[in-house]
Amino acid sequence: MTVQFLIRMKVNFPDDLSDGDRLELRQQEAIKASALAKEGVLLRLWRADSNTTTWGIWQADKASTIEEVLVSLPLHRYMNTEIHQLTEHPNDPAEK
Repeated sequence: MTVQFLIRMKVNFPDDLSDGDRLELRQQEAIKASALAKEGVLLRLWRADSNTTTWGIWQADKASTIEEVLVSLPLHRYMNTEIHQLTEHPNDPAEK
């Protein structure tokens, strides 16, 4: 059984990280995100209030698997994350 998660990720680069290093990390992150999407782990991504905050729908068999996936992200050491496990809502219009 797969479980879906709503995950908020905010990237906070240190001031002393060079623009070149930031660009390289973002490129590595894009490659990893593409691979996770092909694996069916990463379903959707949205930008929110800034260029540094992303919300995403992810899925895995359990929360610990999602935590392992997030740790594998190239930007992880610069991210603050909030993981929200989703459950069905009785009034979900998609289920009608």
